[in-house]
Amino acid sequence: MPIEVSWANDHQPILLYRLQDPWGWDDFYTATDQGRSLREGSGVQMIHIIIDMTAVRQLPQGTLTHMGSMFRYGAPSTTNIQYVVFVGASRLVHSVMQLLGKVNQAVNQKVQFAPSITEALTLIEEIPQYQPRQRRKPGLRR
Repeated sequence: MPIEVSWANDHQPILLYRLQDPWGWDDFYTATDQGRSLREGSGVQMIHIIIDMTAVRQLPQGTLTHMGSMFRYGAPSTTNIQYVVFVGASRLVHSVMQLLGKVNQAVNQKVQFAPSITEALTLIEEIPQYQPRQRRKPGLRR
């Protein structure tokens, strides 16, 4: 599978998306649905996202369009996501985020970059409003 989704660790509300070539936008949207299911199933309200692109050498067609739509309608613009940290992102991804940040302030407020997953986790832990994931008690629904 070109994109794997999991919790980054056991005690933080951080979803980890690991991308590897070749991947496409249909794969990405399937992965975001899986991530949403993980979040909803855990009872966690606020999460962070790490997108690991260290194994990505080529972006699929339509990157600017899809990333623009994602920030307009999807992931980071939702109230359930605090930060999105790109790990190992190419210069092109940096450029796309800078461009999108000029037209959508949410990009500038929510997107960060890190060279490794360890550094991404450290970055998230240093966020003032960061709170560890609280596990819900079995049988309780929110």
